Amino acid sequence: RTCGWIDDHLPPAAIVLTPRGSWAFKWYAKRAEYVVFKDCPQDAAGVLEWDRRRQARGRWLMDIQLGRPPLETTARAFGPQAITHILWRRTDGLRSLEGFEAIFKTPHHVVYSVPATGSK
Repeated sequence: RTCGWIDDHLPPAAIVLTPRGSWAFKWYAKRAEYVVFKDCPQDAAGVLEWDRRRQARGRWLMDIQLGRPPLETTARAFGPQAITHILWRRTDGLRSLEGFEAIFKTPHHVVYSVPATGSK
């Protein structure tokens, strides 16, 4: 249901930060993921970038779960325009990400729009 909504409503160029363990997001939502474990590149530079992104997502999630402010934490972790949306799994700690605009909700997930650099 959530991936279908994303496919129908997010721009084709959207880059979504997905929860750990996502395995078929690109297949069903037809949108790019910031990083996903199963899509490890085969070239050296690609592997280094993939690992950097994987670690950035892990640190970001830990900081969010520790109660750090979501907007500032996200901007610091990913920088400008690296992600356009967050697919938040409600069981990852908080029921919501304060400061972000929720654009779609189910009992299990929330899709947030990430503000452009410099806006809140």
